[in-house]
Amino acid sequence: MQSPTLDATPTLAKLLAELRGRLKRLVLVRALGLALGTLVLWWAWAFFADYVLEVPRVVRAAHGVLLVVLPVAVFWRTGVRHLMRLPDTRELAVLLEARRPSSDLFTSAVCFQEDPAQAGEAPPAMVARVLADAEQRAREVEREADDPGVLDGREARRSGAAAALLLLAFGLATWTWTDHQGVFTSRLFGAGQPWPQLTFLAIEIPLDNGVERDGTTTRVRLARGEDLPVTVVADGRVPDSVELVFDDGSRRALAPSGERDGDALFTTTLRSLARDLAFTVEGGDDDRRRERVEVAALVPPDLTGLAVTITPPAYSGLAARTEANSDVAVLEGSRLRFVAAVEPADATGVVRLLPEDRVVELTATPEGLAFELTAERSLRLRYELVDGEGLANPDPGLWSVTVDADDAPRLAVRSPESLSLETTTAGIVPLWVAVEDDFAVTAAELIVTTRNQEGERTLDLELVDTPGEAPSNQARHAFAPLAVSALLAEGEAPEAGQTHYLEVLARDNRAPSANVGRSPRVAVRVLSNEDYMRRVQDRLTGTRRRVSDLYDLARERLARSEELLDALVIDGLDRTAAADLDPATRGDLEALGSGTRRIEADALSIARELAALTGDALHARIDPEATGQVAELDRLIVERGSAAFDAELWSALFAAHDAGRLGTAGFADNLIALSRASLAIATEAAPASRAAVEDATRSGEVLAALELAIERQRETLADIEGLLGRLAEWDNFQSVLSLTREVLERQRALKERTKELATQ
Repeated sequence: MQSPTLDATPTLAKLLAELRGRLKRLVLVRALGLALGTLVLWWAWAFFADYVLEVPRVVRAAHGVLLVVLPVAVFWRTGVRHLMRLPDTRELAVLLEARRPSSDLFTSAVCFQEDPAQAGEAPPAMVARVLADAEQRAREVEREADDPGVLDGREARRSGAAAALLLLAFGLATWTWTDHQGVFTSRLFGAGQPWPQLTFLAIEIPLDNGVERDGTTTRVRLARGEDLPVTVVADGRVPDSVELVFDDGSRRALAPSGERDGDALFTTTLRSLARDLAFTVEGGDDDRRRERVEVAALVPPDLTGLAVTITPPAYSGLAARTEANSDVAVLEGSRLRFVAAVEPADATGVVRLLPEDRVVELTATPEGLAFELTAERSLRLRYELVDGEGLANPDPGLWSVTVDADDAPRLAVRSPESLSLETTTAGIVPLWVAVEDDFAVTAAELIVTTRNQEGERTLDLELVDTPGEAPSNQARHAFAPLAVSALLAEGEAPEAGQTHYLEVLARDNRAPSANVGRSPRVAVRVLSNEDYMRRVQDRLTGTRRRVSDLYDLARERLARSEELLDALVIDGLDRTAAADLDPATRGDLEALGSGTRRIEADALSIARELAALTGDALHARIDPEATGQVAELDRLIVERGSAAFDAELWSALFAAHDAGRLGTAGFADNLIALSRASLAIATEAAPASRAAVEDATRSGEVLAALELAIERQRETLADIEGLLGRLAEWDNFQSVLSLTREVLERQRALKERTKELATQ
């Protein structure tokens, strides 16, 4: 309000009145901002304490009282108190001059007009000049466009802006949560009205059978041991967690699993229920436990026993049998009848055959639930049972049926040892095939194919029991010493250069169609006598080189033994045990034993090679006189059941030959003699030498034992030298024979040439 005492300076009075009004407004704005901010913040705190912390009613009432008291106190302290202490006119003049220096004109002018006594003490001219200058300066200040800048209103504006923002937020919250604000207001002043519910939970049991819903209660009938899936649907505000609360006080948390039609889903699975139970659900602000599930765990149908009657195919000759409560292995084509004992007795169901996933209905019989099938392939059975109340067995279990196929006969060519054989036009092929089958072999035949000729020839083979074994249709063999001419069609003559391929087929007794087994194919190459003899000569030459190497090895071992003996004699160790020798000497002695074992192995290999050569030459009929030897060799092969190298077989052949029971032999006699000599080295001399050296490594008198071993080695070396001499004689004989044959060929050619010239 303009002071009536400032009539002499109306412009100054106006400025001071405006400054006073501005100061009041700033005080009121700041006080109202702080009071409203306090009101909104305390309202928010009281809401949080009631809604989240759930404080008791007394605290809520205290919060309501403070909601009124705190804003009033803040407004009084920051507003009313300051309004009561606003500066007077003189103080406002000082405040105005604080930023607009005027040599205290405004203050002096106010003092002269408010205090006439002070003005009377001063000269009137000076008072008039001061008032005039103050008025003039006030007009200048009034004409300035900017704010006088006396008051700083930033704090008041900040308070007002903060209060406005808080009021805006309060308004938005009130508009969003209208129901909650109304409930909060009533609760704040002592009412007991509950909060509005934001979360609504519902329980779902995703099962096709056994679920009944009655209002908010769900009753579930479940087979004992079965799993129970549980789904909770959360409508409204999605809670952080959802729990199942069981009647026994236990709890189980559910995991979030997605959404459905805007509702959140929480799921879990109760595994292998073994007893009755009941539960409700809690989550968010839904603690009503209105949704309730009651589960009755019932005894499900079960398979208590399984019997399988197995009837094998008639051709197998196997007897029918019954197996119980176990997986079965059956022959392909067997007829199977399954009978299952179940509880309760009125249970029905199906059997699912895996992996084909075929369903077979079970038929009720006095013994139980039955079905039949023919075993064609391995499979598994799963019984799926249902009782009168619709309960299924929770653990069907699997039963397996392993079907063993009736394999084709298995054939092994025992003779010739190699799948390739060379012979002459007059030779014999010692074909021996062993045949095995799961049940019985009914027939065998030989398929002959000749290179560069069309068509095949079939020869029947006679099957006999395997020698040395009990008679059985499951293991048989066919031995056929076939002449080369028998491999050809009727009227054809064998020729050098032909190659015949032999393959044996065998059939078993499988019904309705027999299995057919095939042997490896044997190639028979037909050579002329001259070519065959060259092959024999080449093989003997190779054998001679091996015997020569064996001779060098035996001589080197003998020399080493003699050196070791001399060393022992010099050292005076004539009665020393081998175990007491120094490590170096004992090592030399053991090395001798290793060398004699190698000699024995090489000698046996040479004997095997010469025996094979003798057998091939006998069957090639390169010596027409050796018919008795061929027949005896075939008889021994069949009798002993082996076509591989058998020292006893060849010893028996040599004994019969030496006794003259097999008749005379020409060319073959030399081969038999070579084989006999090599066999004697391999089975007598070399083993005796090796045994003597090994005895020396263990003897208590190493010197005497070593002398005996040296004697045996000398005998072995002499035998090897004798065999080497025989081979050299054979080689020389063959060389002379080859030269003689060449001379005869040239003489024949010369004779033919002379005849041609004589006729011209």
